[in-house]
Amino acid sequence: MDTLKPAKGLVESPLFKKSKDKITQDTRLLDDILEGLTLTIACKPDEFPLVDDLGTRTAKSKVVNDIPELTLYFKEYEEQIVLVDIEITPDEIPF
Repeated sequence: MDTLKPAKGLVESPLFKKSKDKITQDTRLLDDILEGLTLTIACKPDEFPLVDDLGTRTAKSKVVNDIPELTLYFKEYEEQIVLVDIEITPDEIPF
């Protein structure tokens, strides 16, 4: 049986906050989208793929209303998880 580890605290880096503000003016909807994803990141960070040798992992959201799929970049440390950056998933960028 898979036991749940206690959730780690999440910290938004300044770059994450800046990038998040650029995605949409509807911060309530964006926060709702990110709530479930960040809860999963906090509880099961090692289930997300590594993207570099520095321990950066990615997680992707689903498309909701007018907000396209998003990619979150994060790093796990002993006591916390740092949300490093967020962007519209490159395949989802409208031209």
